[in-house]
Amino acid sequence: MIPVTIRSYKDSDFPRIHRLEMADGHEPYRSAVFVRQMGIICRNTFLVATLDEEQVGYTIGALIQRKPQEAWILRMGVRVDQRRNGVGLILLAELLEVFSTLGVRTVRLTVSPWNVPALGLYRKVAFEQESYHEAYFGKDEDRIVMVREIG
Repeated sequence: MIPVTIRSYKDSDFPRIHRLEMADGHEPYRSAVFVRQMGIICRNTFLVATLDEEQVGYTIGALIQRKPQEAWILRMGVRVDQRRNGVGLILLAELLEVFSTLGVRTVRLTVSPWNVPALGLYRKVAFEQESYHEAYFGKDEDRIVMVREIG
């Protein structure tokens, strides 16, 4: 594995994280709003991976209001040249650890059924398919909901 450092998101990370979002095909304005809002709302569960002090990945998790033992992984992105180098695995492990320290017991996420690398990563850390939803995010946007118990 490469020597990445995982830390909490800082406002100064915005430009690079926004670029990573757009590199994954997210629309610029909505992506900017999402990153800014998550930086405020998910301060403890918005993690950034750095390599030589450069942001190479991120993940965002959120606890469910009124159900503090449940959380969702909302987003994960890794710079293209760092994929399949263990960055995603390290980010995921760290976020699960943060969730555990916050008392979370059940973690869910959604993933495209066509995103084979992501499915492999999530299965590698014991996520299992809970359900399948056609048009979850609209036409041609099917999603698998995956779940894992922690703690």
